[in-house]
Amino acid sequence: MHGYRAKDCRNNLRYLKDGRAIFHAAALAIVLNPKTNQQKFFNNHTDDITAFAYWRGINPFKKKGGVEIELIATGEIGPKPLIHIWDPTKLEPIRTWKGQLLKGVTCLAFSPNGKRLAGCGLDNNHMVAVFDVRKKSKKALYK
Repeated sequence: MHGYRAKDCRNNLRYLKDGRAIFHAAALAIVLNPKTNQQKFFNNHTDDITAFAYWRGINPFKKKGGVEIELIATGEIGPKPLIHIWDPTKLEPIRTWKGQLLKGVTCLAFSPNGKRLAGCGLDNNHMVAVFDVRKKSKKALYK
């Protein structure tokens, strides 16, 4: 994959703990290993990715203890946009929400402990939604 979306996106390039770079272009999230120059793709979006968030910390899915993990959240443009939280190593979705925001997702941010994800919509009111990362609910906690 060649390319990078910078026109209407901000903060959309991050480095993982092991040095791999993550960025997005069109509907693909790209994980680039600069040592081997190999790319892997998260391709679960149906439209262009417009929002991106990175989080690293103690696993929020475990009640007590746990190991450090890294999570990526990506959101797309469209009338009922998808938001995915996914594992940058396995490239598999962990949580998915659809249509909780309207016209697209302009930004995403994890809470400091990784248990919540906030997103802002592209609709005229720039609606904000907060999601509980630990629950499999398809609805936002707050909207």
